[in-house]
Amino acid sequence: TDKKLIDEELREHKEIYQILFESAMDGISIVDQHYEKIIDVNQAWMKMYGYDKDDIVKISSWDIAADPTEVKTSLRETFKEDRGYITKRFHRKKDGTVFPVEISGKKVKVAGKNTLFVIARDITDREHAEQKLKRAHDELEIRVQQRTSELTKVNYELQRNIEAIQLTQKELRESKERYRNLVETLNEGLGVLDLNGAVTYANPSLCSMLGYEMQDLMGKSMRMFMDSTNRSILRLMSEKISRGEKINVDLEFIRSDGE
Repeated sequence: TDKKLIDEELREHKEIYQILFESAMDGISIVDQHYEKIIDVNQAWMKMYGYDKDDIVKISSWDIAADPTEVKTSLRETFKEDRGYITKRFHRKKDGTVFPVEISGKKVKVAGKNTLFVIARDITDREHAEQKLKRAHDELEIRVQQRTSELTKVNYELQRNIEAIQLTQKELRESKERYRNLVETLNEGLGVLDLNGAVTYANPSLCSMLGYEMQDLMGKSMRMFMDSTNRSILRLMSEKISRGEKINVDLEFIRSDGE
């Protein structure tokens, strides 16, 4: 008969619902609107909270909430506005352990009564992972700040060294310029020779004394401007200088005009 077919279909639907209800990985509970009593729960819920079937008839939503005031607020808003919700809460297990859960709730009719269908997921591991990630991020930020501070200090020291070098170079240029001005304005002839006796510098007074231009003297051996006697004296002078000795001798030169 039609009634028998309907009853059979309802029985099958109930069995399907029961299988889905009990095999769900998340904890599922059905809560009475008026008394906030827990009407039914699945195996995952009991495992999560540490209760067994005999305990269910004795507890309400207040017993599993770490903060009971949140229960009243969630139930009132859900049933009043007839809307679902997803939120994070802290719940309490049978042994008193408080743990974080992500819960979603929806108002449903069961046997003509308003009930709340609640799915709870333990997010302890996720919270720990997020905290660990945050600590790692904070530690990285600290290391970046420390490294930035170190680089700033190094850059500051480098800039100071560069400025000191630039100042030294400037002072050397100025000192060299003062020395050149002094040498070039001397009335006495001044020349600089290498160890081979070649001219590397001659001031204007020396050029004037010998009757040559600067370019005519540069690189030339001073022996070219001496007689044999003075060349011998120059050779001895060079030997002593190469040994690090200090000497003071008088030399005679031959001018460009032969005098």
